[in-house]
Amino acid sequence: YVERLENIASSTVEKYFDVVDAEVQLKLNQQNLKNVDTLVKTTLARFEIGTVQLNDVLQAKVSLLNAKKAVVNGQMQLEIAKQGFIRFLNLGKSTLIELSIPAASKNFEVNFATALAQAQRNRKSIVEFERRKLEAEQTIARTKAETGPEINIRTNIGYSQRGNTFNQAYNNLLNNQTVVIGISVPLIDWGVNKSNLKRAEASLELEKNTISQQMLAIEQEILLQTMKWNLLKEQTEIGKETSELANRRYDIAKQKY
Repeated sequence: YVERLENIASSTVEKYFDVVDAEVQLKLNQQNLKNVDTLVKTTLARFEIGTVQLNDVLQAKVSLLNAKKAVVNGQMQLEIAKQGFIRFLNLGKSTLIELSIPAASKNFEVNFATALAQAQRNRKSIVEFERRKLEAEQTIARTKAETGPEINIRTNIGYSQRGNTFNQAYNNLLNNQTVVIGISVPLIDWGVNKSNLKRAEASLELEKNTISQQMLAIEQEILLQTMKWNLLKEQTEIGKETSELANRRYDIAKQKY
């Protein structure tokens, strides 16, 4: 149950940022279209005074067409992301949504041992591992029980009578109480039970090895996700610095041109 709640929360956040990313990308495409449009006008003006060649004008126009195409694609991707988010939240198709970029959250480190303990406590696969192991052990116990002597007890408690008619059969009822005890001892089974027991034991060992490998895969996944999370702060800082440098380069290039 807890794992399902976490998966729903994770999917909600993912679809939320799909919309935010699409909105940001559309704004970038629209800004690029404005810049390319200005570039085309500037190139045409320079072509008229003979400082650029016709090839430069044609290349600028191609860039303008590509910029327009990017805006149209961005609008389509934004609509797809919005509709996916609306369907996931089970809202009406005509619902209008406006999302904002959340403020930067406080970064914190995740301890691997803590994350692993939480996974062992809340992941449904851990419960499935235990169930599969118990089922294999149950098969061995049942196989062992089938190889030894069996004792069957059957009891009958009630009344009985006979008669030529229905009414006579229910007159002067006699007590009928019987207990039957049966013992079944296997004399020879030509090794069938022993073979079944060995097969059940082999299945248990195979199940244990499979569970061990799957548990190791879960631990590796948790370790990888923990490392990614702990590196996220550094990546965020690098991304901010890169964005600032890119904006400065853009302003310098625009003024120079």
